[in-house]
Order: sequence, then C-alpha cells, then structure tokens
Amino acid sequence: MNEIFHSPGDGGSEWVELVNASGDTVALDGWMLGDDADEHALVPLEGDTLGAVPPGWFLVVAHDAAALAGELPSPVVESDGWEALSADDTIALLDRFGTPVDLVAYERQWGGERGVSLERVRPDMPSGDPNNWGSSVAPEGSTPGRENSIHVAELPASGTLVVAPNPITPNGDGVDDRALIRFELPVARATVRLTVFDLTGRSRGMLLDHEAVGNRGELIWDGSAPDGSPLPTGLYVLLLEAIDARQGVLVNAKAPAAIVR
Repeated sequence: MNEIFHSPGDGGSEWVELVNASGDTVALDGWMLGDDADEHALVPLEGDTLGAVPPGWFLVVAHDAAALAGELPSPVVESDGWEALSADDTIALLDRFGTPVDLVAYERQWGGERGVSLERVRPDMPSGDPNNWGSSVAPEGSTPGRENSIHVAELPASGTLVVAPNPITPNGDGVDDRALIRFELPVARATVRLTVFDLTGRSRGMLLDHEAVGNRGELIWDGSAPDGSPLPTGLYVLLLEAIDARQGVLVNAKAPAAIVR
C-alpha cells in the first residue's frame, strides 16, 4: 500500500493506492483488501478484467471506482465490499491464498486530512513506521496512480550538513552576506532542529525546529541569532538533529560556520 485517501471532500470517494514494489508482474485475481477483521475481493469495473500489475505500476482500489475511472493514469478497481476508512484505522492487503502482503495500522498524527491523502515515503521501507508516511504536498492534495509527492528516491548513509559560502561576511556589501545551509538525512520523516553553538558550547539559538517530510532541506542564514540580533565575529558550530517523538534523536550532523564582520 502506497497511498491512503481516508477523508475525501464532499462527493469524493475513499481509495487506497497499491504499487508493485517487486521485480515481477503480479496477477491480482483473488487478492483482497480490508481491515484487521474483514476482507473483500478486488473486482474490476464492469467490462474490464482485473489483470496484472507490472513492476513499478500503480493500482487504485476505490470505494466508488466509477467516480475515478478515466481520470487517473493507472487502472482503478473496486472490491466486493468496503470497510469505511477513518483518520485512525487498519488496512490489510492479502493475496489469493489469504496471506497478508501488507498491513498498515496508521494513526491520525501520521498525516492526511480532509481532502489530503496519506502518502508513503518509500514502499520498500516498513509500512508500520510512522516516519515513512506523511500528508501529500501535491497541489491537488493527492497523487493517485503516480509517484507520491513526498517520495524519496534514495537516502544517504548518514546525515550531512553543508554551509556555503563559509565564512560569511554579513557587512551589507552584497558579497557573501548570507550562507545557504543544506542538509540531508538518512530518515524520510522527522522533526528537524538546527542549533547554533559558539566555541564555549553555549547555544546561541535554534535556526530551525519543524517537522520535515522528505530527507532534504535548506535555509538561508545571515549570521544572526534567531531573535534577529547579529552574532559577533567568530567560529560557530551548527548542530543538525533529526528527532522522532518515539525514538528520540535518530541522527545528528555538525558543521563549522565562521562569521567575519
């Protein structure tokens, strides 16, 4: 399961997007979708066949497939029953032998809201990891039948933090007045904090503190503390932390930054 639309707007249909993350074409005859208590067989729209899904292709299973058919770049099917979705729910996908293929017990805080889907960051990462899910950032609120808006193609092996130019000379002459700070994380979703320390180890403030979906980010820094006051000439250390509410600090990275006024 790759995307869950559990809170459609008025007249919309609930749906679940599947993606074939294997290297083989998968025949879906007899496959079922449901919750942790009831499952329902996938069925094609009238006049269609259920068919098979090649590697990397998508399939959308909708409560009302007719409302989506013809509008998506991927096939749309229904099931012979539908377990209504909520903001906290469990969705199970089973093959024709009744063997669970995927199970997602998602929670409201993972993401998704009215008119906005819950997207998976990477289909090859655990479906039960809340860091692997987040709200769609697509302008239309969802991406049925195509790559997710928060998809991360590749994660680095460790956290990286780069400051350039370095040093910065924020004297207003238009040359190296600001630095571009870029970071990459080996996790797909976390609360990201970026703190400035002087060489005595004293914190001079937090430049960044927000939840990020995706493993990359950047910001522009003019050598000021978070309250806007200019930091004096000197050498500083930037500390980047990726934090998970359940697991604590997942990874950190450091980079020196010099200010010359």
